[in-house]
Amino acid sequence: MRRPRLSSVLFASFLIVSSLAQAGLPTAALAEAGVFPDVAATHVFRPAIEGLVRLNVISGNPDGTFRPGDPVNRAAMLKMLYLAFRKTPAASSTGCFPDVQKGSWYEQFVCDAAAKGYVMGYAADNTFKPSRPVTRSEALKMVLVVRGNASAAGGSVPYTDVPADAWFLPYVSQALQAGILPLTGKEEDNALAPAEPIDRAEAAALIWNALQGSSSSAASAGSSDGASSAASSGQASSRTQAEFDDTGATADMLSPTFPFEDTQRFHGKKPFSYRFTVDSSKVAEFTVGLRDGGQGDVSCTLFRMEKEGFSTEYYLGYQEKGACRLKVAVRPGDYQLQLQPTVADTSYLVESGVGSGDGNDGFIQAPVLLFGKTRVDMLEANDLEDWFTFTVHQEEEMTLDLSSNESLRCLIYPSSDVDLFGFEGPSCGTAYAYPVGTYYVGIGHAIPRELKQTYTLELK
Repeated sequence: MRRPRLSSVLFASFLIVSSLAQAGLPTAALAEAGVFPDVAATHVFRPAIEGLVRLNVISGNPDGTFRPGDPVNRAAMLKMLYLAFRKTPAASSTGCFPDVQKGSWYEQFVCDAAAKGYVMGYAADNTFKPSRPVTRSEALKMVLVVRGNASAAGGSVPYTDVPADAWFLPYVSQALQAGILPLTGKEEDNALAPAEPIDRAEAAALIWNALQGSSSSAASAGSSDGASSAASSGQASSRTQAEFDDTGATADMLSPTFPFEDTQRFHGKKPFSYRFTVDSSKVAEFTVGLRDGGQGDVSCTLFRMEKEGFSTEYYLGYQEKGACRLKVAVRPGDYQLQLQPTVADTSYLVESGVGSGDGNDGFIQAPVLLFGKTRVDMLEANDLEDWFTFTVHQEEEMTLDLSSNESLRCLIYPSSDVDLFGFEGPSCGTAYAYPVGTYYVGIGHAIPRELKQTYTLELK
């Protein structure tokens, strides 16, 4: 059974500016000093730390230090975000979780965040655990949901320790696109270390980066919405500067009319995205291929965009040499197709259209898996993926077993009603304490798609 990773180190809450008067340190005096004695002039996050001090979001400790390497807890992170984004908790926000102390400095922030849907309690005991360390992945989610007005969701990420089925993948991708990540000097060897506790300096940097991007997010969204449409003839709309890759440079996005066809050249290894609207339920097909003998491979992912800008419904394309394919049953709404190469500056052709499926090609067509019942099914030739769903009514340990004669891809997708905050996501064949909510399962070809493959699923 997999649980959140906990730190054995006890720590104090991140002090906020409201404690300055009690500590005898006036805000203005602290701002004028400009530097904490334990934050060197060369500290990579010094500008972010001092910027938040000027905004009255954070302060020092009673002894005048900042302690940049100390961890941050859940309650303190929420309060910082409320102060940073100028949100005021309702006075009536009290009594939300049994472990949120009545009259505490954090009660109204936590309870207001719970009422607004920013956070949820742990399903097992409906507690919030305010003193628990915030991991990097948790901090990203907090920053993005409290910040609001997210610009885009999902996509491939450059980190080797962020798997495709991680619950936090959409938040990492969103943070990259919004310029909140990367954290300069903190990410080595293409690793994010998502389960590691975030320290005060890193938290300040995330919040500061989010504040810098929030002022331009509306303008970026407006540019994207105003882009002209591209017809199926292949004439693409002008590019917008609405997303950011992991280097901070702008990535390209087009807003065509579905179905569409387009040819482009990747800029380095930066992703290229297409944002479009589907007006009715249908089976959508996408084929992406490298052109002119292009080297390497290309990945493709389709996201259904939600109001908050995130996506818990997304589809990973079937990759073969130099190409990527998707066949997805979609419902009306906004979608984003994101493409990314493995070799820089390659050219590609993307074609999309309406196809015919087998009645099991996406979330909306997924039949129900019943606990303890064995289901035998088959992936037909060129049928890229089958889908299933199940609902957990009370948290319990279960295993989703997949058996087949050949290798198959198996991914479990938690829906938006599942609180995986701080949890590793479930995976096939592994015992897991499933929180309450709805889950979807994708079973896909992992060997040549021309083969028929019989498989057995059992939730036990």
